[in-house]
Amino acid sequence: MDSPRLKPRNRSNLTTYLHAVLAILFGILVLFSHSQDISALLSLFVFFALFTGLLEIIGGLRQKMQIKRWWVLLIPGAVNLFVGIFTVWLLEFSAAGQGVIIIFPIIGIWAAVIGALQIIIALKVPHPLTGHPLMAIPGSLYIVAGILFFVSFPSMAISIVWPLGVCPIVFGVFLLIFSQFISRKDLLSPS
Repeated sequence: MDSPRLKPRNRSNLTTYLHAVLAILFGILVLFSHSQDISALLSLFVFFALFTGLLEIIGGLRQKMQIKRWWVLLIPGAVNLFVGIFTVWLLEFSAAGQGVIIIFPIIGIWAAVIGALQIIIALKVPHPLTGHPLMAIPGSLYIVAGILFFVSFPSMAISIVWPLGVCPIVFGVFLLIFSQFISRKDLLSPS
C-alpha cells in the first residue's frame, strides 16, 4: 500500500503569488490614488507593467518542460515589458505634456491586448492554473476596461481610472484562488 507523500511545491507558485499580490496591490493603489496626480498613476502603471512582465516571463520559462505551448505564456510578459519601457521612453523623451496625451490611448490598447491574450491562454493553453476557462473572466474585464479607457480619453481618461484598478484586482484574486486550488490538489498525491 503506497502512502501519499508530500510533493515539493512548484517553484512557479512563488511567481504566481507575487504576480497575484502585485496585481491586487496595484489595483488598490490605483483605485485609492488621487486621480488628479497623473504622474503618480503613470509611475504605478510603469512599475506594474515592468514587474508583471518579468514575472510572466519567468513563470512561462519555468513551464517549458511541462507545457507544449509554453512560449504562449511569454507573450503577455513581453507585451507588458514593451509597454512599460515604451511608457518610460515616451514620458522621458517627449515634449512636456505630449507624452501623457499619447500614453492614455496606449494604456487602453494595452489593457485590451492583455485581456485578449488572457482569454486565448485560458481557452487554448493546457495549463492547470492559467489554462482554466474561468480565467477568461479577468481577460474579458481587461478588454472592457481597455475599450472604456481608450474611448473615454477625449473626455479625460483619468476620470474613469476605476477599470484600470478593478481589472488587476479581479485577475489577482482569480490567480490566488486557482493557485490555492491547484496546490491543494497536487500537495498530496501518490508517487
